[in-house]
Amino acid sequence: IYLMVVSKEKVEQMLSKMSRPLHYSYVSNYILKCSEEEAIKVLNKLVSDGILKEVKFNGYYVLSSYSGLEK
Repeated sequence: IYLMVVSKEKVEQMLSKMSRPLHYSYVSNYILKCSEEEAIKVLNKLVSDGILKEVKFNGYYVLSSYSGLEK
């Protein structure tokens, strides 16, 4: 479903940068190049798929394998 909003290549590029927490606005503006609403949809889908997780700072996301800043 998130591939309908952005390309698979953009999602893969984003995931390669998610080893550190990134804010959804950064992901929207500089990686996915889409609206913040669309970026949040993509991020939330990846969270529900277990690929990403939201950290304790609201609006920041990171790969599920990241061990710091747990929510």
